[in-house]
Amino acid sequence: MATKSKVDTKALEQSNNVDLTQDQSQANTDVITLATECFQDLIAVFGTTEYQAENVARQFVQSAEYLTKYKKEQLDTRQAELDAAEETQDESRISRALYVMKGIEAEFQDLLRFRKAATTAYETMTGKKYEPLAKKTTPKRIGAAERLAALQAKRGK
Repeated sequence: MATKSKVDTKALEQSNNVDLTQDQSQANTDVITLATECFQDLIAVFGTTEYQAENVARQFVQSAEYLTKYKKEQLDTRQAELDAAEETQDESRISRALYVMKGIEAEFQDLLRFRKAATTAYETMTGKKYEPLAKKTTPKRIGAAERLAALQAKRGK
């Protein structure tokens, strides 16, 4: 069995829901701070009312969550490809898989920063902690015959 590479370890941490935005470097902090301020400006400009401001802020966070989720799936798929390449010990496949994976990891890191900044801006501008909206349930559609039968039963016929 091949030893775990640095990339493997990072992917494992990500799959264990480790928030990699915990990077305390000045550059990372500056990026998140700048992005948060930009989101706050956009929320202030386009949030005509409190209700609209919350909806604008929510859209930023929901977009970040959506993008992060699918980038994570892509990262997991590429990790599986890397594992398969390492099992065959094909150096060209390993090299290619590492190259692609590094690009995807960079994108994933950016999306984590995007989510962090959007969430912070939401909380600052609305004064509330971000909570995803509950999933809407659609009522079961009933045919005309069933509606008529229910109405007749209600009337006692």
